[in-house]
Amino acid sequence: MRRKLTNAAADGDMLCGSFRELLVLQSVYMSQPKTTDEIEALLKRKEQLDERLRWGWGGRGGSTEQEYVDALAERGCINRSLDNDKAAWADFNSVLRLRPGYAEVRALRGEAYLSLKNYEAALADFNHALRLNPNLIIALGGRGVIFFYYSEYQDALADFNLVLKLKPGDAEARAWRGETYLSLKNYEAALADFDRALQLKPDFHLTDFINKRRQDALVHFEREAQEAGRHLSDSELYSRMVGRWQWYHWTLKGPCGN
Repeated sequence: MRRKLTNAAADGDMLCGSFRELLVLQSVYMSQPKTTDEIEALLKRKEQLDERLRWGWGGRGGSTEQEYVDALAERGCINRSLDNDKAAWADFNSVLRLRPGYAEVRALRGEAYLSLKNYEAALADFNHALRLNPNLIIALGGRGVIFFYYSEYQDALADFNLVLKLKPGDAEARAWRGETYLSLKNYEAALADFDRALQLKPDFHLTDFINKRRQDALVHFEREAQEAGRHLSDSELYSRMVGRWQWYHWTLKGPCGN
């Protein structure tokens, strides 16, 4: 995707009809840091779209309605990538006035609402998008985040599970599910998800944060193992928990930070 971003400026255009590729930039959970070249490419592309959209659609010199819709959607994605959520919301709003059944854009507007902390409106958009497309990952992940914020952890877990069923290598969803397990006091599962997220994406921009949350889970897990050792020393639970604790402590604690 980084190559595509820089080439967009060099080539002078990008297929509006395939703007869905920009969904990669629209992570529900976290925005990736961008290089100066990437930001410049995004700004140049936005200028091109601004010029195209000034003409409107239909009539002399204008785009077709579908080209206009796609250009609005692409500019909305770029505005989201540049953390201009209000402008993104306005673009996605304009798209949905013309194409109310556009599930992907409905989910993207939900993301903009989420960033603007309008959780009720975000949830409504994610739910609407999922009625149109039940397997839309961006909407499932976004709804999972809102459920997490509402402390509806089982519902959040269900959505993150669906994301990971559809896309097992999604590091962000894995990290969010780890955070959900941590809130549910399932420390073993939280540790597994945090570790897997870091394996999937070693250069994760939230590595320090995940390591801190992983350390929190490890402390709780160690405490549980010690409690199990005191009270259930001859049980199957003791053997399982203490064995697992030792594995995490010696195998993972060092590489992932103390």
